[in-house]
Amino acid sequence: MTLRYWAQIKDEAMDRYGDGALGIYKNEVVSAFDVTDWTRGSDGRVTFTGFPSVKFGHLIGTPNPGKPWVRPLTDTASTQDEQDNEGQHSWPSF
Repeated sequence: MTLRYWAQIKDEAMDRYGDGALGIYKNEVVSAFDVTDWTRGSDGRVTFTGFPSVKFGHLIGTPNPGKPWVRPLTDTASTQDEQDNEGQHSWPSF
């Protein structure tokens, strides 16, 4: 599920943040993937190709590093620039 059907992601955000994807459930990281490619469907949604993350796997079981999910944001992504304390990486999260 983490790699499929992300809505409202601009190409610019994909170019900048599209190397990893986190799955969040109840404000906790439950999956992490290294993204190798992505495609945009005719409906505008993005589908990622990737594999379980070596780079971000340590985040599984930790609190959501992004903004908390709220009802109007169903199937949308947000980027993690503002909360990336170490400045080493940013990623999309939903």
